[in-house]
Amino acid sequence: GQAAVIRILLALVPIASGTAAILGQPVDPRGHRIRRDVGYLPGTLGLYKGMRVGEYFDYLARLRRRHCRARIDELCERLVLDARARIDSLSKGTRQNVGVVQALMHEPKVLVLDEPTSGLDPIVQREFENLLAEEVARGCGVLLSSHVMSEVERVASRVAIIDDGH
Repeated sequence: GQAAVIRILLALVPIASGTAAILGQPVDPRGHRIRRDVGYLPGTLGLYKGMRVGEYFDYLARLRRRHCRARIDELCERLVLDARARIDSLSKGTRQNVGVVQALMHEPKVLVLDEPTSGLDPIVQREFENLLAEEVARGCGVLLSSHVMSEVERVASRVAIIDDGH
């Protein structure tokens, strides 16, 4: 299904047959290009619970070799996220906000979002949709996986249905 396609595109699992490409280039099995050019929000977000939110973002910025402090601050403000909070003290919805920021903070060329609004409160969900529209306007490609058809209708310009891997 869609989870397998996403894992293949992100070089998390090898391609059994056929080909996959992002930005016109074959998927790199080592995933280097993906970390630089793709923002990913998984359906189930694993976070480092011993860290503060800001420490987590700084860690990711170092991994991606990007300076993103201004963008992180902007996203935290827009999503009402306190960078000083401890990750292990966050509600599910606030953890999802952390996931949104980490996916967008390095201004990727492609966003891969798996059930991105799961757990978001309605006001934050609307702000997320505004952020998504801004990303598309700047030329970012977005692959959004969702079972919520009303969400798909609001944000998608093209729709693909994956059924039993096809």
